[in-house]
Amino acid sequence: MDASPEIPAFWREDKTLDYDVKTSAARYIATQDIDRLAAVLSVSREKIAGLYALYAAKILHDIKQNYDPDLGEKQKRQLQEEEEKKRLLYRDRKIDINQANFKSILIHNKISTEDLRNNAAKMRTDSLEKTFLNLLVEYFPGNAALVRKYIKLAGYSDKEIPNLIDRTVGREPKTEFLYKGAGRKKRMRP
Repeated sequence: MDASPEIPAFWREDKTLDYDVKTSAARYIATQDIDRLAAVLSVSREKIAGLYALYAAKILHDIKQNYDPDLGEKQKRQLQEEEEKKRLLYRDRKIDINQANFKSILIHNKISTEDLRNNAAKMRTDSLEKTFLNLLVEYFPGNAALVRKYIKLAGYSDKEIPNLIDRTVGREPKTEFLYKGAGRKKRMRP
């Protein structure tokens, strides 16, 4: 999404369409019966599971990396800098009042778009995490190493993985294998 201030104010209405498409694709992947696909396509279940898990991991990673928890502070600094530049240009008579007002509108449009996309990235990441973890548990039952591999490919660190598992799939019989080994402390959900 080009949010540069040079882009006119009549941008497309949907500034998060790319996130919507990616989210829909990941959810579609999660609904596929990979056992049936394997039989129909004469491809091993493991290959299909690996490919779909990789696609879903990449989608989640792409959306997740677009979220910036510090965006608000960065935008405040950026707005102050841009307003100071505009003030100096106006003072030195390099721009007139109409141009100064137009620059302000463009700056605010850019910040508004960045904020909208940042919030959408956070919201989509939060909603896709559960879908993604359920997909991994279904595709790789009992194989914590593969589940962790794809979680890392989605952009999560070793330190983030236990909390991600707890808040998405939690501890239940089908996810118990995720709580064993790998130096993970066993915790029960409250």
